[in-house]
Amino acid sequence: MESSGLYHSVSIHDCGHKPRNEFAWIDRDERVSDFDQMGIVVDWLDACRKGDLRSLIDLYTDDASLECQCGSTHLYRGRSELEAYWGSRLGALSSAGFGLEDISPAPQGVELEYSIAGSLRIRASFGFSADGKISRTTCTPAPRNPMDCSAC
Repeated sequence: MESSGLYHSVSIHDCGHKPRNEFAWIDRDERVSDFDQMGIVVDWLDACRKGDLRSLIDLYTDDASLECQCGSTHLYRGRSELEAYWGSRLGALSSAGFGLEDISPAPQGVELEYSIAGSLRIRASFGFSADGKISRTTCTPAPRNPMDCSAC
């Protein structure tokens, strides 16, 4: 049997039920997308570490959105608003240091937990366009680990 290169879960029940396609990296034609979402997020983190605003903004679609829920909620749309948001923060944050704490695939893209200055932890969710650009980012303070002694 010739393989199409696609992998789907097989139902063990003969009820005719087809599993839903819930993964962002499979497009409408059910072909595996040819870009590495986690690699793009690592590139995002590297641009943040370097304080490289141009490289950071180039990772986003023209109409991308960023919803920041750190403190109060703010929504930024389009590259110019993202550039204004990151331009006022990136220099100070990159000199404090960005650390990768956790990265994992998620049903709608990639989840990243990163730290700033080794202590402030942020959880960011990334969604992607079909051409491999970041189309949506949501950031929120990461919940504290109950086993962390600093939470006592």
